[in-house]
Amino acid sequence: MDKTIKIRKAEKKDLESISEIYINSWFESYSNFISEENLKNSDFLKKENIINSYRNWIFFEGNICFVAEKENNIIGYVYGGDEEEYDSEIYNLFVKKDFQRQKIGSELLLHTADYFKKKQYEDVVIWAFKKSDSCRFYEKLGGKVMEETFQKIGSQKEEINVYYWDTDDLISNLKKRR
Repeated sequence: MDKTIKIRKAEKKDLESISEIYINSWFESYSNFISEENLKNSDFLKKENIINSYRNWIFFEGNICFVAEKENNIIGYVYGGDEEEYDSEIYNLFVKKDFQRQKIGSELLLHTADYFKKKQYEDVVIWAFKKSDSCRFYEKLGGKVMEETFQKIGSQKEEINVYYWDTDDLISNLKKRR
């Protein structure tokens, strides 16, 4: 990873940038299988809804958000926390398109997995659309599909893989990628 990129805990001032990355990533990453109409009409992709939601949840006890920053610009983020069935979950991991495949996502995940380890969370899950390129990334990191489910987006129903790791294994696999 480029040494000018810093990973740090998110602050409330970052919410605007985080929400823009979230929206743009959905359109860039999923428009090849989710219709533009369904994306444009989704309330969860409205900037004000994201900011309000994140303001309440990112800084909630037990949750964590790290951002990747280059020259004072947020270029990616990871957001995670408690999960009911498993110990912890990565809720979102997005890196701006121009900065992908530079190990930024891996570093964001490593910071989060280290945080989970300190909280004594023994396992981690992340949900990913089956048609998404992110599935290959999670599989390269040793993620195992523990569950298959669906998510409804507008008039579409898309298949989801739920990837699972032992926290120690995820940390080990991420450190090998450095």
